[in-house]
Amino acid sequence: MRRLVALCLAFTCLLASTVSAAPNVTALDKAHAWVMDFITKVAPPGRKIYYEGGQETEEEALERYSQIAWDIVEVAYAPETKSIFSSQNHGRSQTAAVWMGIMLQESGFMKHVDYNIGPHGRGDGGLSWCMMQLRIGKGHTIKWNWKHDRKPRWGDPEEEIFEGYTGDQLIEDRQKCIKEGHKLVRVSFKACEELPLQDRLTAYAVGRCYPKDQTKEERDYIEGGKVKSRARIGVAIRYFERTKLNRGFKDQEVTQELIERSSDEKQPAKVAQNPS
Repeated sequence: MRRLVALCLAFTCLLASTVSAAPNVTALDKAHAWVMDFITKVAPPGRKIYYEGGQETEEEALERYSQIAWDIVEVAYAPETKSIFSSQNHGRSQTAAVWMGIMLQESGFMKHVDYNIGPHGRGDGGLSWCMMQLRIGKGHTIKWNWKHDRKPRWGDPEEEIFEGYTGDQLIEDRQKCIKEGHKLVRVSFKACEELPLQDRLTAYAVGRCYPKDQTKEERDYIEGGKVKSRARIGVAIRYFERTKLNRGFKDQEVTQELIERSSDEKQPAKVAQNPS
C-alpha cells in the first residue's frame, strides 16, 4: 500500500480509485497521500535541478518524497507532538501544513538540502541546516526542557535540559529536523501570538516579532520577517483549505493508528525522557 501511495501523484487520484477499490486503506495511508500530494505538486519529481547534488530521477524523487511524507506524518500525528492549532479534528494537519509551507520556502524539497550535499546543501552561508533551515551553524539546536516540553527557565534542574542536536544529526535523522523545527515554530507562534495568524512565523524567520526600535532599518527588518511568514503560512492555509473536503481522515484516527502500530510492533510506550 505504501508503494502505491508513493507512486500516486495526486491525492484525489488516491481517493477516487484506490480507496473505492481497497476499503482497507488506512487513515495513515490517507494522511501520507495528503502530504505526498502537496510535495509532488510543488516539487514535481524529475524536475531539473542545477545545484550540485540536487539531481535525481523521477523514481528517486518519489521514493525520497515518500520517506519525507512518512516522517512528517509520524511526527505530526504522534501523541506527544503538541499542535499549534486548537482543532481536535484537524489541528495536527494544520500544523503539518505549516511545516510543509516552511519546507517549500526554505528548501524546495530539494535533495541536496535534504541530504546536505555540495556547496549549496546549507543556506545562509552554510549556517542553516536541513529542510527546516535551522540556523545553528556549528552549534546545536535550541536548548529544551524535555520534562516540561518548553524552553528552559531560570532554576530548571540541569538534568531536565536537553542541549540540542548538531546539524549533522539533523541530516542523519529527518524526524529530528522536523521536531527541532517544530520547537521553533511553537516558540514563534507564542512570541508572536498578538500578531495576525499569517505573521506568527516572523520570529522563526528573523528571530523576533517586533522592532527593537523605530529606526527604518529595524522596521524594514521586521517587515521582511512578516513577508517570509506570510509566504509560508499562506501556502499552508491555501493547501489546507483546498483539500479540506477530500482529505478523508481526522487527526484522532491517524494518531490512534500510530499508537496501534507502535503496540503491534511491541514498542514500549513513549514517556517523557531526555532525547539525548
